[in-house]
Amino acid sequence: MQFISFIFSSFINLFIWLFILRVWMQWARTDFYNPLAQAVVKLTQPILKPLRRIIPPLGSIDTASVLLAWLGSLLSLVFTFYLMSRPLPNLLPLLLIAFIKMLIIAGTLIMWVLFLMIIMSWINPNRNPVNYMLIQLTEPFLAPIRRILPSFGMLDFSPMVFIFILYALYYLAMDILAWIAI
Repeated sequence: MQFISFIFSSFINLFIWLFILRVWMQWARTDFYNPLAQAVVKLTQPILKPLRRIIPPLGSIDTASVLLAWLGSLLSLVFTFYLMSRPLPNLLPLLLIAFIKMLIIAGTLIMWVLFLMIIMSWINPNRNPVNYMLIQLTEPFLAPIRRILPSFGMLDFSPMVFIFILYALYYLAMDILAWIAI
């Protein structure tokens, strides 16, 4: 049973990551001609194209992608409750828990992209297409922190500050989930 749970949750989390990445790429205005961006677009376009006819975007936020990520999170929760042989909570708490879970998955994705960007800057500081896209994705989060932090020469502490903020938000989400579960 754990094997099936692992395979299913990994597949659903990858599904959620792809659609969150698609929203994030549009929000950060990354170069869509980048090979990595093209891969994300090609993987998500077959599902998004018909859905976008029904659900329009809200400004720069692709609501169809957000909805699909949220539905993936909801499906993952329902499957988890089913595997644990527990009854589903009421509809409103379940929908809220799925939304918070989607935000936690988005935070995890942001952290992984940030770690990848840091490692790529150490290994290959040149601007290859993957490194360029990682910088484009993380810059909207790091630039406000860089404006506040004093300059330390060649050292950039903004990723560490942002990771601290992500951890604080994660614990806030856990407190909210514990409050909902009561």
